[in-house]
Amino acid sequence: MQERIIFFDGYCHFCNGTVTLLIKLDKHRKFKFAPLSGLTSESLNIGELVDKQDSIVYYHDSKAHIKSSAIFRILRQLLPILTPIIFTLELLPTPMWDTLYDFLARYRYRIFGKMDSCRIPTEKEREFFLD
Repeated sequence: MQERIIFFDGYCHFCNGTVTLLIKLDKHRKFKFAPLSGLTSESLNIGELVDKQDSIVYYHDSKAHIKSSAIFRILRQLLPILTPIIFTLELLPTPMWDTLYDFLARYRYRIFGKMDSCRIPTEKEREFFLD
């Protein structure tokens, strides 16, 4: 099985809180996490997909998914019981979801704040993180 990697903005409080929540919910340890500004992101050319660090990227099976597509795929993997609800939400056009995503991404630092340095995983979290 190829790794499922979630790339996130390591400087964003909201993004880091989301990663902490995902780690707690990921009972089967399906995901690894890496900052968008890290070496793993660079080696997989993730920066070519996003112009700034304002998008989540979900990488699996040599494919990268961004924004709402990434979120829906992560949720399906993490909480399969929600698949019917997610499927229903996905009936709405992707551009609509991505517009909502872009709005939150644009104002996330103002709303949630920005860290001075990229997140450093705790000792217990290290196994879930890539550089």
